[in-house]
Amino acid sequence: MNYDRLFNIRISEEAIKLSRRFGLLPYMAERYIMMFGLDEVEEFLRAVHNGIPRSIRCNKLVVKSCGDLVSRLEKEGFKIRQSKIVPYGYYVDYEPVSLGSTVEHLLGYYFIQGIGSMASVVALSPQPGELVADLASAPGGKTTHIAQLMNNTGGILSIDVDARRLAKLVSNIERMHVRNVIVLMADILNVKVNEGSFDRVMLDAPCTGEGLIVYKKERFFTRTIDDLRKMSEYQLKLLLKAFKFLKPGGTMVYATCSIAPEENEFVITRALDEMDEMEVIETRLDGAKNVPGITEFNGVRFKDEVKNCLRLYPHTDSTEGFFICLLKRKE
Repeated sequence: MNYDRLFNIRISEEAIKLSRRFGLLPYMAERYIMMFGLDEVEEFLRAVHNGIPRSIRCNKLVVKSCGDLVSRLEKEGFKIRQSKIVPYGYYVDYEPVSLGSTVEHLLGYYFIQGIGSMASVVALSPQPGELVADLASAPGGKTTHIAQLMNNTGGILSIDVDARRLAKLVSNIERMHVRNVIVLMADILNVKVNEGSFDRVMLDAPCTGEGLIVYKKERFFTRTIDDLRKMSEYQLKLLLKAFKFLKPGGTMVYATCSIAPEENEFVITRALDEMDEMEVIETRLDGAKNVPGITEFNGVRFKDEVKNCLRLYPHTDSTEGFFICLLKRKE
């Protein structure tokens, strides 16, 4: 199939009007019309401009009762609200001081992390005693979350290529009282591991971050079609390499903090074309709207299996934009 059409965006008058009204590039407005339709797109863009509060993950490796942590923070003046998707995740509607400056943060009682990011680990569902690989792992939100769900048992290989980000990863592992992680600084594409070594794999792939526009409005102006094209090629390479880490019967999550079909369903479709042993498992979470993956975009039809993936949006789930797809290696 000729996939070039995917990146050829013809801008309509409706997109130009939306771009002026909400302050974003016209090509992005056109893509959002394709994703949501003219009625829902305004609801999405209003939610983006209203933003969402920051959120924290209660660290049950340290805190026996998340209710006690909430009580402590509320006594200090924070306004806390529980997530419907992640029961130990909390929105912070008001911060009297920075979340990163509290004693509780220093002691590892919580990690500052988006609910969408947390949801990807919930979908992976790592179990105590397993071997898990977390690829492109810095600054450690998912690595420490995986360790929490495994109760510090089993083993986690946590890989990142960026030395500065890796330093943050190591710091967070120590702060969050995680004890079952081996950290490796390496390019995933060049890592040599025995194929089929891991029960589960997390690939939160590098992306354009289009889902983070609820926090960073400048991303309305700093991403181009060429960025999407280049990133999707890189993501495909990462996914194909990451899948080889999996044991037969093992599962992995491919996730991005992007809502771009070019970086998500398109990448999964191409991977399915190349990997006969890859299977898409239905990804659904309690408390979420459970918006399915997109099967067609800009005249390009994706594999029907991508409808089993999960999309999170600010207007449907009060989260940052996130894509989560659970994959299985056939036995």
